[in-house]
Amino acid sequence: MNRTDEPGTGNGHGKRACETGTGQAEAIDTGRELSVSTFIVLTDNRRSGAVRCMFTPLVGTMGGDIALSAVGHLCMLPTISAVVHTYNSEKYLAACLESLQSQWIQEIVVCDMHSTDATQAICQRFGVRLLLHEKIPLVEPARPVAIAATTGDWVLVLDSDEMAPAALIECLAERIRQPEPADAYHIPVQNIIWGKPLRAAYPDYHVRFFRKACFNEWPPYVHRGAAVGGVHAWLPAKNHTYAIRHHSYSDITGFIAKMNHYTTFEVEKYLQKGVRYHPVVALLRAKAEFGKRYLLKAGFLDGVHGLHFALLMAFYKYVALLKLWDATRKP
Repeated sequence: MNRTDEPGTGNGHGKRACETGTGQAEAIDTGRELSVSTFIVLTDNRRSGAVRCMFTPLVGTMGGDIALSAVGHLCMLPTISAVVHTYNSEKYLAACLESLQSQWIQEIVVCDMHSTDATQAICQRFGVRLLLHEKIPLVEPARPVAIAATTGDWVLVLDSDEMAPAALIECLAERIRQPEPADAYHIPVQNIIWGKPLRAAYPDYHVRFFRKACFNEWPPYVHRGAAVGGVHAWLPAKNHTYAIRHHSYSDITGFIAKMNHYTTFEVEKYLQKGVRYHPVVALLRAKAEFGKRYLLKAGFLDGVHGLHFALLMAFYKYVALLKLWDATRKP
């Protein structure tokens, strides 16, 4: 089941099922009457899992004091863990971790593949949980390990060169406080390529926020997303308000190096799906990719950045299929 959530709509404090405890409100002298929907905060340390008590008070007066007689229900607010994957990520990691310093995020887990730069020192500075993983060519097989290590009810996944804007975190926190939130949220990603956010690479939707109990797997193939059960929702991409900022490629050399790396692993996906090489199909896929990036996504408005990106993405598709041909052809 799918739906699109429009942040800012609906009742963020909708009635929720509360299963633990009852409380007795004390008489307080406030000089004003409390409404029926008043929230009395018992503890407000959200980073360690806040507990709030919601009361429906009956208000009376006793010698000028306000006497409250109420039955309270203790409700644990849903908790959020953030997961960040790193390997020699000192360039953007501090900005990434800084973006996660929110009252709504109770835990940050960094899964590091034994970095040799300042990555681990940056993690220590921010006081995050550091999880070491063996160095492997792709990040995807490490994602389930890091997710399993979290303690939150919900998980937000970022790479070390990504930043989560405050509006996005506030939006996600609001969504999960609703009576019936979705179980997985597709978040737009704004890719900053060669120093410029490109229309040709937006919105690049990914499942990056989900209920941990609904997480099934993260297929160990390049550019594969999380497999999450339950109801899915898409955050709106308009105005980039809720988009993850991704510093994707800083120069052409880096783009081509990653293209060569990733297209090798694309072959595994093709073989798994039973894709066969045909020269006409390879050319048509490259042409379609260029048309999508440059025309449908208005890459022409990005100037030469958009033209170069569309051409290189078309070449990416072609090279991936050429490598499939190379892997399956007879000597």
